[in-house]
Amino acid sequence: MAINNYLDLVASKNKFPLKLNPHPLIVKLVNDLQKNSIILDLGSGEGNDALYLAKKGFNVTAVDFSTESIQKTKQLAEENNLNIKTANSKIKSFLEYHNYFDIIICINSLQFIDQKEIKETIDLIKSRTQQKGFNVISSLVAQNESTKRKAKWNEMYLFDEGELKKLYHDWNIIFYEEKLGGWESHGGTPHKRYIVNLIAQKKSAKQDDFQELFG
Repeated sequence: MAINNYLDLVASKNKFPLKLNPHPLIVKLVNDLQKNSIILDLGSGEGNDALYLAKKGFNVTAVDFSTESIQKTKQLAEENNLNIKTANSKIKSFLEYHNYFDIIICINSLQFIDQKEIKETIDLIKSRTQQKGFNVISSLVAQNESTKRKAKWNEMYLFDEGELKKLYHDWNIIFYEEKLGGWESHGGTPHKRYIVNLIAQKKSAKQDDFQELFG
């Protein structure tokens, strides 16, 4: 089953959430953000994080490849009088034609990026972030080569250990962890997966100049 059809199927079976359940990384960062921050939620799903941030007063854009998910986000926003911009688009396609954001969030969506495009996509995420802005990422890590091969066969991408941290070597890493996640089922057999969580802040031009002179 194609990825977009699978996402639509999952979204169509889920009822609208009665209570928002934002990702712990979002909760960890939110109190440190300026109230006028412009936030981009890539792979926003049914909008839990986007709606939570909009409710906090931030300027939020939610992007997802699933039409069903975006429609649910729109409906929930309308029902709760929240102003959220939405786009039904692939991550890379959206980034190529849009400007800068203060914070870019990518929760549980990078695993659906093609292996040939993952590094280019992350470069785009970084380049579309304002100076001193933040990237918030949660994704999957390969336990071994067999797991990575299986994911590749299923058109998914799993990071190697320490790979995401290396990709952000030129940013200030505020928080980073790789760990075994909690139980998941998604309608099937319960299982656990290894995950990577990152909060990183883009260095200002002045910081880069300072490091070149005295680093």
